[in-house]
Amino acid sequence: MESPDASELIRSQFNRQAENFSNWSVTQNRDYLQAYFTFCEMTPEDGLLDVACGSGEFALFAAPQLGRAVGVDISDRMIALAQERARQARITNVTFLSMMAQISLLRITPFP
Repeated sequence: MESPDASELIRSQFNRQAENFSNWSVTQNRDYLQAYFTFCEMTPEDGLLDVACGSGEFALFAAPQLGRAVGVDISDRMIALAQERARQARITNVTFLSMMAQISLLRITPFP
């Protein structure tokens, strides 16, 4: 497990890079997102837990095709971007949480 100082450093670095990461061509590539979705063989009855979701591109892509999606990331800024995009797209079956995944995932109940 990361020390509190290391976790804060990681959070700070990803917060600082959030907008650039979110606008990066790879995260916006719909063909890649579809390929990942197809590879996972997801069905409308499935739920998605996207750990280290960044600004939520995959969760936002997948959520309309699934029962529920949850994205988790250590970066508050990345999560804020994901939440805003979900709001703008009117995607209501996705939740984004800012937390250290290795500690907090067990608190997400029930899933899916």
